[in-house]
Amino acid sequence: MLSIGSDVSIDASLLSHGITIIAGENARIFEIKSGTTVTLRGLTLTGGHANESAAG
Repeated sequence: MLSIGSDVSIDASLLSHGITIIAGENARIFEIKSGTTVTLRGLTLTGGHANESAAG
């Protein structure tokens, strides 16, 4: 899991196949802290799931 606590932009839209991030059935791929702006482009996120108490 990648914890993100600052604003960030990840842009893989210019890559022919983008980027795939595979969670391997872990609960989360990202943990994004409250008040943080995250922009994702050209990403495929797979194999993760939110915890029952997760919001968003």
